[in-house]
Order: sequence, then C-alpha cells, then structure tokens
Amino acid sequence: MSERVAVLVDGNNIAHGSRRHGVVVDYGSLLIWVSRGGPRKSNSGQVVRGLAHRRAIVQSRIYLGPSRNGNGKRDHFIKLVEGLGFDVVISAEEGNSNKTAVDRDIMLDALALAYGGRVDRIVLLSGDGGFTRLVETLKALGVQVEVCAFPDTSYALRRAADRFWDLTNLPLTLARGNESNGDE
Repeated sequence: MSERVAVLVDGNNIAHGSRRHGVVVDYGSLLIWVSRGGPRKSNSGQVVRGLAHRRAIVQSRIYLGPSRNGNGKRDHFIKLVEGLGFDVVISAEEGNSNKTAVDRDIMLDALALAYGGRVDRIVLLSGDGGFTRLVETLKALGVQVEVCAFPDTSYALRRAADRFWDLTNLPLTLARGNESNGDE
C-alpha cells in the first residue's frame, strides 16, 4: 500500500520567501517530487535519484489570504495550480490579519487529516515558526511531517519536523521570471 500524503502550502509565506530568494516554486514538479518520495540518500550521504518509493497524494491545497487588489496575476496563478490538481483555499479575513486566517485554516485541515486517519505524512510548505506546535502535535498523533521552505525558516520548525527540505536546493524552483506565486 502506498503512503498517503497531504501537501499543504502556505501560499503567501512561500511567495514572500520566493521573492527574497529570487526563485519561483514549480508546483507541478513539487507534486511529482512528493509522489516519488523526494530524493533518497545512499549510505555515503549522496542523493540517489530514481530509488524513491511511490506515495499517494490524497490532498493538495494552497492557502491564500483574500486579494486586496484583484490582480490578474493572482487569478492566473490560481487557475494554473487548480489545473495541476491543487485545491485553492481563500481564507476569510479575521480583523486585519490575513495571516491569522490562513494559519488557522492550515492548522484545522492538518488536524482533521490526522485525526481522521487519512494521511501517513503531511508535507508542509511554510517557514512560519508558528506551525511548530502543529508539527509537534501531528507527530504525537503518528503523522510524519516534512517541511519544505527556505533557508531562513524558523529553527524551531526545522527541528520539530521529521525532515526539512530547503527549497533553494531542490529541483522545484525556477529562476525568477514572469511567473507568479499567487499573492501579488
């Protein structure tokens, strides 16, 4: 039986990190990479390609705050990732903090997946240290957690995860061009 995996993307966090690091995440490659189990390391520590096991992606979601300016780039991004199989969740605004609403929705969905026994692993794309307790809770519930984010990710979040993947070192990013990561 394949390992059941959910991919949860903090869209605004990843978009901001992408701009800081001059890259764009290729979400199509991300899903392929996750379904193959990511790279594996040999006993010598070298990355071995092609030996990864298959995973069944049971849910893939990108969470965004509401758009303040109705930008066409964002609409294009949403259509693009929906075409790749992602559900796009536009989190309802709570007061003045879109970030709080997005974080809440990610946490609720992750916990529902874990408590419902629907996943064996969650791949979280976010460098937000506010997710550290969520990761610890998911692990206590028996769900393995991988965090994919940028080098400036919270140390506590990195430490809490079963595995941390630096997006700048994976074959999932493109040189910055006209592509959009969805929050513009």
